[in-house]
Amino acid sequence: MKIIITEEQNRTITIKLKSMVKQYGWVNASKAVGGFKNLGKLGFNNDPIEFLYSLDNMDVIQSEKNRQRWILYRTKNGNTMMIYDMKNDYIYVDNILIWLSLEEGFGLNYSEIQEIIVKWLDEVYDLKRVTPKPKGIKEFSRYWGLQ
Repeated sequence: MKIIITEEQNRTITIKLKSMVKQYGWVNASKAVGGFKNLGKLGFNNDPIEFLYSLDNMDVIQSEKNRQRWILYRTKNGNTMMIYDMKNDYIYVDNILIWLSLEEGFGLNYSEIQEIIVKWLDEVYDLKRVTPKPKGIKEFSRYWGLQ
């Protein structure tokens, strides 16, 4: 049996999937549609930059006390998604919530992920000449007392 979905229904599905990704994360949202690649296709039109643009509204927070060289990028519910080390120009990107989503959901390799993240960071957060690196942000944040 073939199911026909109207353009309006498709837009509604896309909006709901993007909302699920924001609220529950890529891994959990992908379970609702049968996997990472399906989520990339249905929720973001197979466009990884569209996925990154869905993260545009993060809070940018200067770290306190002994880590003043770091800037934290957090979602509205307080999850740290990236940590920018101004001293080394590295930006540590959450390896599950962002990096794995780009790798598994869109089939990008390491250098392609770096390239697209650099483009997005320059356009949205005006960060230039940074090197993205995957990192377990929760453990990293806990270790350095950033939570």
